[in-house]
Amino acid sequence: EIVTTVEAQANDASGVAGRLRVSMPPHLEALWPLFRAFGRCYPAVRFDVFVTDRRVDLVADGVDVALRIGEGGSAGYVGRTLARYRHRLVASPRFLAAHPLRAPSDLARVPCACWRSPRGSVWQLGDTEVDLEPAFVTNDYLHLLRLAEAGDVVTEVPPFLAARALERGRLVEPLTRYPLPEVTMRALVVERRSMPPLVRHFLDFAAENVPRALGVAMATS
Repeated sequence: EIVTTVEAQANDASGVAGRLRVSMPPHLEALWPLFRAFGRCYPAVRFDVFVTDRRVDLVADGVDVALRIGEGGSAGYVGRTLARYRHRLVASPRFLAAHPLRAPSDLARVPCACWRSPRGSVWQLGDTEVDLEPAFVTNDYLHLLRLAEAGDVVTEVPPFLAARALERGRLVEPLTRYPLPEVTMRALVVERRSMPPLVRHFLDFAAENVPRALGVAMATS
């Protein structure tokens, strides 16, 4: 549940107003309620949300806050770590019955689908790095999830996307002794001497609510 405190509502007259332009990746539908909740706290705020899988230039693109996954930051930007989590390796029960996975090395011999990455198709499972020749590559985690649910592939997706299918048994998680690396979600802003009240309040709100919205661990730093 998104936090909407009486104190936040009382701050509506404290200069928290105007347009806030946010950039975010396309697979974070779980965060949409956060914008609605922040808007209820601060009715004078207007959102402009730019959904893209590319790394935007905050200055050139006029972005106030960029939500990013797996990037420590860039020169001229400062930010706050919002959440930490690990992707889940998932496949359907039918797929695993036909393609048993007992060790990470088995993945090189079964149909896989991978996120498109400059590193190529490599999964780090525990201490083992597996080079893959995937049957399918895309920059859409929802597509990867659907392929796994259909029983076509084994893939890796964020935990908040896989949670429902795992709970309902449509997917299972093989090789749990070999976890994928931890990734971070950060909110980046342009480094400046004084942060606008709207941006500062949104960062505070996001730090409190993003982990809850995604169902992942709150960042400790």
